[in-house]
Amino acid sequence: MLLAIDTATTITGLALCAGGELLAECAWRSGRNHTAQLLPQLDMLLRHVVAAGAD
Repeated sequence: MLLAIDTATTITGLALCAGGELLAECAWRSGRNHTAQLLPQLDMLLRHVVAAGAD
């Protein structure tokens, strides 16, 4: 499993891949607030992947 995190600009992005397949991704305008927003967004992304796997 691969977790990609992009905080190079004011747009932050997360992506989760497994076996070469994109499982989930999200991006948002974070400004200079990457640190406070990263963990809640990652939690939401992981919950989405778990919920999708339950279908």
